[in-house]
Amino acid sequence: MVTLYEGAAFDSSNYLATLLDWELDPDATAGERGSFAWRAAAVCEGVMSSVQDGVSEGTTDAWPRLASGGMATPGARTDGVRVFLWYGPHHDREVDAVLSLTPIGLSELLAPE
Repeated sequence: MVTLYEGAAFDSSNYLATLLDWELDPDATAGERGSFAWRAAAVCEGVMSSVQDGVSEGTTDAWPRLASGGMATPGARTDGVRVFLWYGPHHDREVDAVLSLTPIGLSELLAPE
């Protein structure tokens, strides 16, 4: 669960465990549309957008700010093993990202068998 507070006041929450309930395409290669990796990246990008909205609304500042001015766009991609997350001028590639997060290993998201 990712929860956003403004000071001590609750703002919003994203419950990520629902990712595990989604029906996956058994024929999708890791990272392709319908695969667990692709869905994990999509959920992460949505959470980043939600956090960005909360920070920007709470501070009334564009966050994070691009070097050229204006607000960066959240982005995510997967290599089928990890999810890479960033804020930058492009949502589909990390080029010129102004903020990059530590990649998330997909094995960390799966329940042990």
